[in-house]
Amino acid sequence: MRKRESGRIGLLSGLFLKDLLRRRLTMLLLFVVPALFTLVILLTTAQRQDAVVLGSLSAETVLMIGRRDLSFVFLGVTAVCFLTAFMAFYL
Repeated sequence: MRKRESGRIGLLSGLFLKDLLRRRLTMLLLFVVPALFTLVILLTTAQRQDAVVLGSLSAETVLMIGRRDLSFVFLGVTAVCFLTAFMAFYL
């Protein structure tokens, strides 16, 4: 049974890659969108430090985190969500 499942996953992965390579816009967006979001962060975000309070820990811990680093986290998640929605809609 295990061999059959791995063969099925391999077949599905191959068909998925074949479909991606056939649609050039999809492959272009997979590389352009994260690069564009990174460029926006680098051009618009300052290197200042902000205090972030971690309320989930038992004692209130305050960390100093750079705005650019924090922006990379948020826009990285945004890029992944955008690409996932595009792939689900387009494929």
